[in-house]
Amino acid sequence: MLWDAGQFLNRNTLQWRDPDLFAQIRSSWTTRSGTASSDQVFLPKSSRGTSRMLTLNPNGINFQGLRHGNRALAQGRDYTVSGNQLTLTAAALTELAGDRAYGVNATLEAQNAFGNGKDSDDSVNDATYNVVYVDSHDYGPNKSSTRYTGGTDAWAENMSLMWTFRGIPTLYYGSEIEFQKGKQIDCGPTCPLASTGRAYYGGHLQGTVTASDFGTADSATGEVATTLAQPLVKHLQRLNQIRRAVPALQTGQYSTDGISGSMAFKRRYTNGTTDSFALVTVTVTVTDSATYTGIPNGTYRDAVTGDVRTVSNGTPRDVNPGMHAGTDVDPWVDGRRTHRS
Repeated sequence: MLWDAGQFLNRNTLQWRDPDLFAQIRSSWTTRSGTASSDQVFLPKSSRGTSRMLTLNPNGINFQGLRHGNRALAQGRDYTVSGNQLTLTAAALTELAGDRAYGVNATLEAQNAFGNGKDSDDSVNDATYNVVYVDSHDYGPNKSSTRYTGGTDAWAENMSLMWTFRGIPTLYYGSEIEFQKGKQIDCGPTCPLASTGRAYYGGHLQGTVTASDFGTADSATGEVATTLAQPLVKHLQRLNQIRRAVPALQTGQYSTDGISGSMAFKRRYTNGTTDSFALVTVTVTVTDSATYTGIPNGTYRDAVTGDVRTVSNGTPRDVNPGMHAGTDVDPWVDGRRTHRS
């Protein structure tokens, strides 16, 4: 039972004030929530801090990562995961605790945009036409007032999911170079526009570009050459090429039936003689993988590496990219995206 005095549901518009809270409530109708052995970590007031361990109770879902506000904590540096044991490092806790004033010094969130999306898709007629974004002209993540500042690796993961999952991916200008990250999006007349998230971006596009094909810039001059050289820009170019080449990734319906894996799904689009079927897994670490069962027979080609696999009798296929998020384009694509020919 949820007691609401108006702080959760707007009585005038009948809209939930916190969409993430409602998504959590909705998901509880059909599945159990993941929990941990505690939702608090206590630190001494003055003595040297040490690492802290929590036991995860996933209840069938997968731990995706930790965030502090808009910043994604780095696995390995800030925390480690071994089985169901989550360990927060001493260095991360020291940074998060700040001056260690009595009370709550930092709030961490374990987020899963993929899971939240799945749980709310039954609220719309066709989620394929949902516009999906990380930040925008008006809001940052979770309706915050600042542009996304989760880091380059987190941005690459965000893009990989948006460009392969259902919906219409939308990128706010400059996010491909983390333009004005962490800046307040709008402060009205109290500060210069140039200091906000809505600052003028055109300067980064000055120059000339010679392109021979979609997503292929052969040469560039001026400031735009620097923009095109950024790793997230290259990652975005590759994602655009993959999405354009695979109809299922553009408008195909998705399903997670017969699939095990954290962010794994299949999509299919049929129209006349076109039958496009794609298997997708968005991975974060080299140990992430997905297993697919009951998939259509045929020849599957890896959209990243070009590897070919033949499937007969719906043979289960384990998909493990064997690569990690970094500064190279292909690893950032994060997984096998295969298109049935």
